[in-house]
Amino acid sequence: MTSTPLAAVSSRGIAHEATTFRRPAKGDRVHMNGALVDEFGDSGDCCVFREWRHTTDPSCAGVEARAR
Repeated sequence: MTSTPLAAVSSRGIAHEATTFRRPAKGDRVHMNGALVDEFGDSGDCCVFREWRHTTDPSCAGVEARAR
């Protein structure tokens, strides 16, 4: 996994992440790219963590994104 900081403003940070792995059961190679947005409180602890991803995972074909 790699992550690259894109911006830091006040208490918020934005980064790009990318990873590649193989599914153990089928051996499918999966690529994922995403964006991360973190917000930090006065104590420096992460208060909000948001994550968006795009994947080439064949098992996700036709699956719509859903809120968690």
